[in-house]
Amino acid sequence: MLYHADTAIIVGGSQVDIALLRHWSDQLAADIFAADSGVEHCLAAGIGCRAVFGDMDSVSAGIRSQLSDDTGWHAIAEQDTTDLEKLLMHLDAPVILGFGFMDGRFDHALQVMTVMARYCSSQHIVMVGAEDCMMICDGDLSIQTQPDSRVSIWPLAEMGGMSSTGLVWPLDGLILSPDGQTATSNRTSGTVLTIRKTDAGSAPYAVIMSQDMTDRMLAASRQNAQTI
Repeated sequence: MLYHADTAIIVGGSQVDIALLRHWSDQLAADIFAADSGVEHCLAAGIGCRAVFGDMDSVSAGIRSQLSDDTGWHAIAEQDTTDLEKLLMHLDAPVILGFGFMDGRFDHALQVMTVMARYCSSQHIVMVGAEDCMMICDGDLSIQTQPDSRVSIWPLAEMGGMSSTGLVWPLDGLILSPDGQTATSNRTSGTVLTIRKTDAGSAPYAVIMSQDMTDRMLAASRQNAQTI
């Protein structure tokens, strides 16, 4: 079954600031979907969940009985995909805000980045954690910022042919790669950060900023979604 939404909130089973999840649920009035035990965070926040996807190996007993009758329950046993990907495969939403995917086990966070990169051309996802927010782009980016804000650019594979404005240390002319030069711990130099990719075949890249930049990153995701 494929669910459609203009904007969606997705919730995973890692650590979640329940008050923050509730805030964004109220702010966006978006459809909410859970990946496996992320449904427990939804219940803790007192927010309705449109559907739950996953192998359900981490969901506490009795959770399903606490959900409304119209909540979709999609248990998918195969282990070739993560619970996040099981959800995204069944969700048609160009803009997505995610909680419960960044904090906790580091190997899980790495796999989240891999899945985000796999879907970044059609689903513009902003993941929110305790300290950071993160998006993955495969094209140009323009984001409103505050001067002297921290920002990291992390390539998921070798990439070049980029230019930037609004960074203390520009990306122009650099060849970035996970095992070579990266652009972590950079700073913004103005109120707008732009990244331009002149090499169409270049790799996706992660943009990581402090969590209080979530609203600006979400606005940039919406802008990018309008171009697809």
